[in-house]
Amino acid sequence: MTINLADDVRLLGPYGLRVSPLTLGTMTFGDGGWRAGEGNARAVFTAYLEAGGNSVDTADVYGGGRAEELLGQFMADTRSREQLVVATKASAPSGAGPNEGGNGRKHLLAAVEGSLRRLHTDYVDVLWLHLWDGVTPVADVMATLAQIVADGKARAVGLSNVPAWYATAACALADRHGWAAPVGVQLEYSLLERTAETEHVPAAQHCGMSLVPWSPLANGFLTGKYPPPAETTAAEQHAGGGRLAPAAGYPDQRTHTDRDWAVPAAVRQRSDHPRVQPRPDRAGLDPAPTRRRHHPHRRHQHRATPRQPGRRSTHAAGRRPARSRQRQPPARRLAVPAVPHGSGLSARTPQP
Repeated sequence: MTINLADDVRLLGPYGLRVSPLTLGTMTFGDGGWRAGEGNARAVFTAYLEAGGNSVDTADVYGGGRAEELLGQFMADTRSREQLVVATKASAPSGAGPNEGGNGRKHLLAAVEGSLRRLHTDYVDVLWLHLWDGVTPVADVMATLAQIVADGKARAVGLSNVPAWYATAACALADRHGWAAPVGVQLEYSLLERTAETEHVPAAQHCGMSLVPWSPLANGFLTGKYPPPAETTAAEQHAGGGRLAPAAGYPDQRTHTDRDWAVPAAVRQRSDHPRVQPRPDRAGLDPAPTRRRHHPHRRHQHRATPRQPGRRSTHAAGRRPARSRQRQPPARRLAVPAVPHGSGLSARTPQP
C-alpha cells in the first residue's frame, strides 16, 4: 500500500504551521543496542520524504546527540531543510553537572545552541520543552522560551510531558505578556495509555493547542508482531523480543499485563471482522426526527393565578406579559474547535 502524506496536512497550533499527520520520530537514530544505525536511519528518512512527509521530531539527548547529527547530515545530503518542519527538545539531562539538565535558563540556552550546531541549521521550527523539572517556575520557563523565539533560534515553542495545569498556566502567561504561546502539548497517547483524555485534551481545546501523541503504537507493542508470553518460551522472549526484550536495554520498558496483551488481540479481531453495511433504506440518511407527542388537553392544564383587586391580570385575560423592549447585548461566544483524530492531532484557533 502506497501512502502519500502530502495529501493531508494538519495545523500545528494557531499560527498557520502545517505539518503531516504522521511525524517522523528519530529516537531510534543512533548506534548500538536497539537503535537503527546510520544505514537504516537513512533508509527510514528517505522513505519518509518519498511518502511526502514534512515533519521530523528529535531531541538533544536522543542517542547522546547522535540522532541530531544524523538528521542534520541527512537534510544536508538531500537539501531538504527548508521543506521540513524540524522540531527538537531540550531540558532532559545531557550530562552529570547540576546545570546540564532541567528547565533553567542556563541549560535551555546552552541546549538550543548545541542542537543547532548538530543539526547544521540556524533555527528549528519548533522547540519543545522535553519535560518539567518540578523546580523552575512556569513564568521563568516561558520567558526563556520567548527569548529563544525573539532571538530567531526557534520559530515556535511547545510543551512535552507536562501536567495539564502547567500547560494552561503557560498559555495564560504567554497571553498576558505577549510571549510566544505553546503551539501544542506532546504526550504519550495510545490504546494502552489514554490518560491524556482526562485533562490534557480539554486543556488543549480550550487553549487552542495541538495534541501531538508520541509512541502511538506503544513502542511497537500494538503492531501485533510480539507474541504473548503464553505462546513463547522465556528464552525466546529474552532473545527475540526486539525493544521489548530485557536484553535490549530500552529505556521505556513496562511490564505488560494481561489487559495489555488483550488490546492488540482485540484490534486484530476487529480488523479481521467484515465491515457492517448500513441498511439500504437508511443509507446516507439522518436518523428520523423524534416528534413531540401532542396532548389535546395539555395547553389548558395550567395553574390558576388568583386575581388581585385593582390589578389586571394579563394571564387571566389570556395574554402573555409584555417583554422588556430594552435589547440585551449579544453574548460573546467562543467556538471551541474539535481536535481531529490522528497521530498529529491539531486544534484550530478559537474565534470570538
